[in-house]
Amino acid sequence: MPPRFAYWTILAGGLPTAFRAALREELLPTFRRIQEKHPDAEMKYFARGRLWASPEEARQAAELRRAWRQVTWLLSAAAVLLVTSSLLRVVDVNRELAHVRATRATMAGEVGQVLRARTNVSGIDRLVELLCEIRERTPRWSSTIVTVATNLPLDAHVLRLSSGGDSVTLEGATTRAADVLEQLRAAPGVMALHASAPIRVETNAGEDPTEYFAIVVRLAPAALRAGRQ
Repeated sequence: MPPRFAYWTILAGGLPTAFRAALREELLPTFRRIQEKHPDAEMKYFARGRLWASPEEARQAAELRRAWRQVTWLLSAAAVLLVTSSLLRVVDVNRELAHVRATRATMAGEVGQVLRARTNVSGIDRLVELLCEIRERTPRWSSTIVTVATNLPLDAHVLRLSSGGDSVTLEGATTRAADVLEQLRAAPGVMALHASAPIRVETNAGEDPTEYFAIVVRLAPAALRAGRQ
């Protein structure tokens, strides 16, 4: 029975014929006989809904699509994280400023002119300290995202990315999950990593098996400081 999803086929006069086989060698005798009557006959590889010159060309096109989806997802995630980080900084600053104003208003009627002047100076110093603390507390994961993206294998793509404390949780898919763990373990700024769930394998006819992974990457303190600069 001919293969269903990926196979070699013969085209004659620019039109597909009913001859199909999983291996190119199986069609060569038939192809040579057809060529005697149709010199323009050619053999093509069918996969993913279209014809290719070879299986290698089909795989390369699939890898490019995966890489493009990965880059697009990472850029979108970076934009969302940057916007969220900016909004959190604005909310924290406004809250602290409102607290400072309320404190100053309460103390204004209870102390004299000298104490009010000292309070104003103290309030300004406290505000500067708060702004510095807010800047240090605010997570900026742009450099972390770049580190993850540049150290993933070409055929791996990210499905979910989240962060907490000094760790990043990463979920994705690839043809070999072991390569993902090996490359991220050797990435700069990564102190430790471990799988947070067993590797799940999906197999589709005519395609390489897909391995779904979930790992937790713990970043070194130097990497976290670099992400805040």
